[in-house]
Amino acid sequence: MLPRRISDQTTEQIDRTFGTGFSEQLLKLPLNRWAGPVSSGYGQHLVYVRAHKPAPKPSLESSRQQLLNDWKARELEKINADALAALKDKYSIVIEATP
Repeated sequence: MLPRRISDQTTEQIDRTFGTGFSEQLLKLPLNRWAGPVSSGYGQHLVYVRAHKPAPKPSLESSRQQLLNDWKARELEKINADALAALKDKYSIVIEATP
């Protein structure tokens, strides 16, 4: 279920895989030797950290695209919420106790 090896991953990507805070623990470990245990939502891990690389700065175009995607997602959520509210207004829900 979990990858045996990961490389060139951002801290966000690592935390998405192993759980919040996992990458922070990795940053504190010595390089080029086995260390652990490191805790995740999956249990304890023995890890080997080869290198820490700074993340590349995103380009203006990729930042623009991410912003546009986020805006579209929020707008779609609003449209869906409004549509659901309109549907709910058309119905009444009655909960009857079972004998």
